[in-house]
Amino acid sequence: MTAPAHLTNPDWWNERMARLDELAALEPGWIDDAPAPTQEGVEATRQVLAVVRGLTLMYPTRLAPQVMPMTDGGTQIEWHEQGWDVEIEISATGRIETWAHHRADDLTFTYPADGAS
Repeated sequence: MTAPAHLTNPDWWNERMARLDELAALEPGWIDDAPAPTQEGVEATRQVLAVVRGLTLMYPTRLAPQVMPMTDGGTQIEWHEQGWDVEIEISATGRIETWAHHRADDLTFTYPADGAS
């Protein structure tokens, strides 16, 4: 049985997977003396995007997540929508940190919580 089209992949999925392939191919020094994104970080980003894909299918969003390399060898996924800035940073070793900020209320959430390791 084939799943209905609206339950497979959001419109942004293939483009973001291709973007991760591009990030995985970056060479050290892609910007100044920044290391290339690590395989561990890229694979952890794929896992996070798989969860985001599921959430998008449950709760369609207007904006696709942006995916970019970080200068420490990690990657970042982010959204800026409806007064919110949400960022998920995946380190070169695959460690995940999140930050969300509601601009109008100046309300910020982080994980791990500020001061936690």
